[in-house]
Amino acid sequence: FNKTMEDWRVHTGADISANAGTPVCAIGDGTVEDVYTDEMMGVTVVIDHGNETKSVYQNLMEAVTVAVGDKVRAGDTVGGVGKTAESEIAQPSHLHLEVIQDGARIDPIELLP
Repeated sequence: FNKTMEDWRVHTGADISANAGTPVCAIGDGTVEDVYTDEMMGVTVVIDHGNETKSVYQNLMEAVTVAVGDKVRAGDTVGGVGKTAESEIAQPSHLHLEVIQDGARIDPIELLP
């Protein structure tokens, strides 16, 4: 149940609780494919890790630390936790993390240490 939207919906990622401003790090080596603001999910960074795998970081602060085309290594900071996701604004501050593998979303928690 989405408290902000007051409805039931599929949640396509994992929300990782963290204070606003907490650094958000890349989960693996890759190239920044896109940086944009999504109308519902806020400031977004997409990293292409190769092998048909991408990680998507949403609800970031306005000022991200990467740009399209940047090469990142696992652990590099890509931005900070924000409150930019309009569709999740009623929740405490958090990172919304998605992983897309072979065109399908997978549980990102399985990839975290």
